[in-house]
Amino acid sequence: MKKVSVCEVDLLNAKLAQIAPFIKAQGSEYERGRFEEAFGSFDVGCENALAMQAWSGVETVDLKTKAGLIKATVENLVFSNAKMDLPEVYLMDMDFIMRVRRLATVTGVGNAIAIHCCSAAKVGVGCLTGTELQVDKERLVLALTAERIEESDVVECALRLSKGLAGGDVDEGGLKGRVLETLKGTDAVAKLIAKRTQSFFLNVAERERKGVEESGIPVTLRSGLMDGGREKGGVENVEVDEIEEWSLKEAVRFGLGLFGEELGGEAVKLRAVVENAWEVFGEVYLEKL
Repeated sequence: MKKVSVCEVDLLNAKLAQIAPFIKAQGSEYERGRFEEAFGSFDVGCENALAMQAWSGVETVDLKTKAGLIKATVENLVFSNAKMDLPEVYLMDMDFIMRVRRLATVTGVGNAIAIHCCSAAKVGVGCLTGTELQVDKERLVLALTAERIEESDVVECALRLSKGLAGGDVDEGGLKGRVLETLKGTDAVAKLIAKRTQSFFLNVAERERKGVEESGIPVTLRSGLMDGGREKGGVENVEVDEIEEWSLKEAVRFGLGLFGEELGGEAVKLRAVVENAWEVFGEVYLEKL
């Protein structure tokens, strides 16, 4: 099955390479036309794009530059708890934006618990990147991404992981208390990890990327997304470009190693989404807001 999946991805990559020049030449103009039909002419500021008007009116938001769009997307959409309709320039990417928001929430909790596991085991977080405890890490991931999160399951998985890291017993009561605080949102480490995750996404989004056309179209496809665990039906070790390899190292550097693979891949995809939005709407719309 894995060989079949790899072949399918190779075929999709070949087809993507064939149609990429057409997408680059015609895609932006097509998107602009559809946008104007739905929300009004760019010449009059797309008066029906109400969510965009609300977003651009936020004091900390500056959409007139690509850097400003990147910052606003990460800080005001992905990592904001404020209730706001998704800006119209991202309507085609609604599912992806919501998935990244969910991933950011889960990884904040998961990485905080992983740090507590390492602390209880008296080992560094670098131990999480090894393969020796892969099964225990996967169990914790599954417990955190279940449709209904059970505190007892998460605690049990955290204890198992910490004992595996320690190679013996740990302070179970202390670790259990920290895990429960993390799940309730009152843990200081979880809040710190949330800030680190936001900084990580900004770092990846702002870094110059190789292996991508100027249009933001990926050279290769990555398969699988975290949904109730890691990569259901996905293909591991699909060819990655330099920025994806770098982003994985950055995730570890920020203390986000438990979900480093997912965070790295989604951060790179988010950059491509923002790049596409700027290419399509930057000059004709965003710079005039």
